[in-house]
Amino acid sequence: MGSIIKVNEYKDFNNNDIMTSDGSGNVTINAAAMKNTPSFFAYADTGEEQTLTNNTEHKIVLGGESWDTASAFGSNKWTPGIAGTYYLYGIVYVSGDNVTELEGCKVKIFKNGSEIASNNIDTRNGGKHYIHHLGVSVMNVANTTDYYELYAQVLDSDNSQSGVGVESTYFMGFKIIT
Repeated sequence: MGSIIKVNEYKDFNNNDIMTSDGSGNVTINAAAMKNTPSFFAYADTGEEQTLTNNTEHKIVLGGESWDTASAFGSNKWTPGIAGTYYLYGIVYVSGDNVTELEGCKVKIFKNGSEIASNNIDTRNGGKHYIHHLGVSVMNVANTTDYYELYAQVLDSDNSQSGVGVESTYFMGFKIIT
């Protein structure tokens, strides 16, 4: 037997609530609150390879966009403009100049200029590599003015290069329905 849900109490909901009631049992669904927006997907486009110098944080250049629902991505950072909880994910493809020079890589997400998430691979004790393809993700609560950026840092006795293309180096995020 199914459950019957009766709404018998009026509550003053805000724009992020999924349902509202007029107090007499009539429920209204807020379709806008049920979307994972704003959202974006930006990537390093052709010609945006970066030289990553040893043990230095580099903000990743992301000039290509697959989508940006609020036109909130620009100057290599995302400012969602709407308070809420967000899921962010970034991945950076890094290649060393020589097969045995790349000793490690760290990919980071920054919020308002400070690191909030990172993922690291360190291969100094297990043999150096030529390529690292490393991702990082985080769920974070933002206000209307917060902004997010993707960074990479390498351990390399010579310079490394970041990769380009939608499949190689990218940054994405979306609002979580709460």
